[in-house]
Amino acid sequence: RALLREEELSLRVEGFLSSDPSLRGISIVNPKVIGNMEELSSIMQQANIGKIIVAMEDRRGTLPLDELLKFKSDGIKIEDGISYYEKISNQILVEYINPGDLIFCDGFKLSYSALFVKRAYDILFACIGLIIAAPLFLVLSLLIKLESKGPIFYKQERVGKNEKPFFIYKFRSMLNDAERKTGPVMALSDDKRITRIGKVIRKTRLDELPQLWNILKGDMSFVGPRPERPVFVEKFSRH
Repeated sequence: RALLREEELSLRVEGFLSSDPSLRGISIVNPKVIGNMEELSSIMQQANIGKIIVAMEDRRGTLPLDELLKFKSDGIKIEDGISYYEKISNQILVEYINPGDLIFCDGFKLSYSALFVKRAYDILFACIGLIIAAPLFLVLSLLIKLESKGPIFYKQERVGKNEKPFFIYKFRSMLNDAERKTGPVMALSDDKRITRIGKVIRKTRLDELPQLWNILKGDMSFVGPRPERPVFVEKFSRH
């Protein structure tokens, strides 16, 4: 489905092969299943195939390895389905990640030089951002104060690197004490607790500007995962 959606790839899908002979002629997505694994060579000769994408959940004993190696040596592109999906969609198929992929991959630890550059980048651009955004801070502070009672800034406990808790800062976009009755809940698009100016700054992400201070302090980084609330981190970890 992802491949057929990406029209700019200019690829024509000739058809699917299946290890189940009963699926021949059936359109699983579109186009149809045109054969099984044993017919790969004859199909390759009949059609002008330039790429084979292997997207099988169970490959044990079903892949024609010798034929695929021959096609590879003949210049035919052969790609793994999961990797190809990630490349064309910029999304990860989380359900297909196995522990081995994480254990043997690189990228979990940065070198000291990379950490230094990353921190220097954060400090530099946080300072520049705070200077440029200073007039906006004044305007938004005034608008928030005029519309509803309560503090201009909103702080909330979040979980950072190595599960270290910290307080994240935002411009207040909801009524003061918005969670006093409901407790911790995710905000919805039509949330009645959001003020009029709050809707604007949430939509434009201007409510996030005070997080430049969090970045300058070292609580967060410009590039990194979203810091979530402890109650949700505990819930996500459990599930």
